[in-house]
Amino acid sequence: TDFKNILDLFFEVALHPRFDPSRFDLEKKNALESIRRRDDDAAGIARRKFANIVYRPHPEGNETTMETIGSISRDNLINSHRKRFQPDGSQLLVVGDVDLKTLESMLSPYLAQWKPTGRKLVDPPKVTREFKAERYFVQKSVPQVKIRIGHKSIKLSNPDLFPLMVMDRILGGGGFNSRLMKRIRTELGLAYSVYSWIGADVFYSTIGVDCGTKTEGSVQSLREILSAIKKIQDQPVSNEELELARNTIVNQFVFKFATRHQVASRILFFEQAGLPDDFMETYLKAIEAVTVKDVQRVAREYFKSDGLKILLVGDFAKVRAEIEKEFGSFKEIKLPDYGSGSGKAGKSASLSR
Repeated sequence: TDFKNILDLFFEVALHPRFDPSRFDLEKKNALESIRRRDDDAAGIARRKFANIVYRPHPEGNETTMETIGSISRDNLINSHRKRFQPDGSQLLVVGDVDLKTLESMLSPYLAQWKPTGRKLVDPPKVTREFKAERYFVQKSVPQVKIRIGHKSIKLSNPDLFPLMVMDRILGGGGFNSRLMKRIRTELGLAYSVYSWIGADVFYSTIGVDCGTKTEGSVQSLREILSAIKKIQDQPVSNEELELARNTIVNQFVFKFATRHQVASRILFFEQAGLPDDFMETYLKAIEAVTVKDVQRVAREYFKSDGLKILLVGDFAKVRAEIEKEFGSFKEIKLPDYGSGSGKAGKSASLSR
């Protein structure tokens, strides 16, 4: 059957990968070229450098460099697979029209080849939830400035995830119905794109606001973003905003499980995050139970106004004097110079201290 053929291929690749030398060389070349070109995109720079600012020195904030990719050999992949790809503690999830007894019978011959090693994989270092206000910029001669503001947020297991989702929807995660979009784009015409986000993961994720604005509008955009955060902390949201946000989240719930891949991915992720078995059953009820007071409470608790990280990517030199006069000094993050078409590894970017 097709399923049997797929299992043959799946376990052949999973348990006995060839790491074909020609494919390895091609993928490595493509990865190096991607690194060489990635700083062409201001939005990409903002995402990577913001993660570095928020998480350093934790590896969650690391980014690949010409050196790290350039030093990888095919033997590294083979040894890493042999050392880390083991059945101990692994999870296998199958979603589809198959019963457990039949599935176990079909999987048994494959899994018998996969012998436990008895080795315990080293847990990644813990992420500390600390807050310190910092301001950085990346000088890049482009027409727009990319603004990114925020800090660490919560783990997925935090019960305040649900009021935070509603709060985020009202602040900036709700598209044209959100406060940030209405104010900064529609009313002031400062930005084409502005949104907030709330992340939740096995580790502490991030919470923040992202905005792309014309260079001369960066000061006012930054001012408006900080004002919007303060307003949702200081003043209760309206019942109309609350109702719209809750209804939107509930109505979009079904699309999180539109494909079998989405179902499998989410179930595995929830298992790894240590969530209760009934997490998805209680999800909608938890959203519908969020109140106006809950929204204001989590905005105050999880947006640390005195611990915000601020990053600007763009032609900062044109607006530096005005920005620093209002918001304080900014430190520069210098980008590496890989040269044009050079295959040599360049120096990795670092934060100015």
